[in-house]
Amino acid sequence: MSVTAQKLTSEQFLRMTAPDEVEMELSEGQIVVMTKPGYVHQRVVRRLSRLLEDFCERTGWGEFVVDMLVRLSEYTSRAPDLSGVRRERASIIGADRLEQPPDIAIEVHSRNRAEDRGPKFEQYREAGVGAYWMIDPASRSLEAYRLQDGEYVLVWHGRNSAVFRPEELPGFELPLELLW
Repeated sequence: MSVTAQKLTSEQFLRMTAPDEVEMELSEGQIVVMTKPGYVHQRVVRRLSRLLEDFCERTGWGEFVVDMLVRLSEYTSRAPDLSGVRRERASIIGADRLEQPPDIAIEVHSRNRAEDRGPKFEQYREAGVGAYWMIDPASRSLEAYRLQDGEYVLVWHGRNSAVFRPEELPGFELPLELLW
């Protein structure tokens, strides 16, 4: 749901404040009010975050941040549930947002499912996010897309207890059952 009449830049949006009970993102200059996630969504994000943090500490791959704004373009700032940034690009992590697109964006579906599959999918692709994972707790599934020649290509889909081994995180294994 868009609530602004004029087109905002990512810089203007960053300077705005919102009530604690409201989550907002910027999509092509328009504020999008996001529904706060429920318990199942938060549990999946928390579990995955812990696994990814352990992996990063063990391997030095880089860092994952949770629910942090990402400047995707002049008029678009989104907040993936998790954003992965390789060690050599760590300088893009600012105090308030990622100044450039992450290497990996992860969205856990909740009530904002249409945003994840529609506008966010396209905006992450256009911004050059190398990998986009969508996790659906309702169907206990994960879809992984990789950017190839400017388009997202589905490279993995698994359900229930399948084990995800993403190419962009060498040595990382995710038995999906750990998320549910």
